[in-house]
Amino acid sequence: MTTPSSAHISEEDLERFSRKTLPAATVVPLTDHLAGCVDCRQRLSRSINMEAALASIGHVWDGSSTHVPESDVHAFVDGRIEDARRDEIARHLEVCGACRNEIRDLQASVAAPKTAARVSRVWRYGGLAAAATLLLALAVPTLLRRDGAASVTVLYDAGGPVRIDAEGNAQVAGLSAEDGDHLRRTLSSGRLSFPSYATDLIGARAVVRGDIPAVAFALVSPVATAVPDTRPRLRWTPASTSATYVVTMQEESTGATVSSPALRTPAWIPSAPLTRGRTYLWQVAASFDGREAVAPVPPDPPAKLFVLTEADALRVAQAPPSHLVRGILYAQVGLFDEAERELGALATQNPGSSLAEGLVRQVKELRRR
Repeated sequence: MTTPSSAHISEEDLERFSRKTLPAATVVPLTDHLAGCVDCRQRLSRSINMEAALASIGHVWDGSSTHVPESDVHAFVDGRIEDARRDEIARHLEVCGACRNEIRDLQASVAAPKTAARVSRVWRYGGLAAAATLLLALAVPTLLRRDGAASVTVLYDAGGPVRIDAEGNAQVAGLSAEDGDHLRRTLSSGRLSFPSYATDLIGARAVVRGDIPAVAFALVSPVATAVPDTRPRLRWTPASTSATYVVTMQEESTGATVSSPALRTPAWIPSAPLTRGRTYLWQVAASFDGREAVAPVPPDPPAKLFVLTEADALRVAQAPPSHLVRGILYAQVGLFDEAERELGALATQNPGSSLAEGLVRQVKELRRR
């Protein structure tokens, strides 16, 4: 089969995976590859016979399903259970923390090591359980089961699958208590929170009577967003190959103004650091072909940026490598460029996920106001 280090999984192996006919030893490396490869997951979701696949494991998610009976728990741990039933229990353990903890505790209490044959069997069914979990995540991003009235959403993230229950609890390593609580509130409501200065940063398009003059060039970034650094790189589209530019920045609350020297490239980094926790307006004047132009111009609102406070800049720097966590945190502090990028990556990794698509849509709608 195609290994995780290869470019992509072959069509033959994807088909064998969907039919659950792969050799047990190859299931785990294949699922590892799928966890990190959006292209292969999308190919699998397009080609798989979802109706048949879900039927083969649907009883695990049946609302009438209960916990594993005590007798089966002991038989599972002792290896005194038929293969078909062991397969069912292994899949159930992937979604039921109560049964998983019970079996883990019982296994820990067994002092005598098991034979190599027993180890091989456990490995095999662990792989099949992982395959079942991946199949469910591909088929139905939001899965419901009546285990304490819990609703489970499975998202693929930069660090692997993330399970989210109805209360918004998600196991993501590296979160502070504050950010963990904010993540839970966001996931339980499905709504992002934005900073108080968001509306001021974004502004509103002016009403212009008559013809709108042609735009010679436009600002690119950062516009209507916060920035983590005190010396952000300002960029705009070129007005002409021969143009020269001057950037003017004004601190909103004090009116203090700084300007750049004449520039020949459409980018500039302030020579002195900006003040954290302050909002700045900026514009660019261009001189080219014997004429002058300024950006932005009405009906576009003034271009503003907000420099993060020291505390928020530190939170951002310490955020774990998770599209979900970073996207939510970036939106909360006003890093709208970064939030849209991270949540867009999350939506790409989870095609059809209403949660992922809804989060990135909220950022885009805010910026269109």
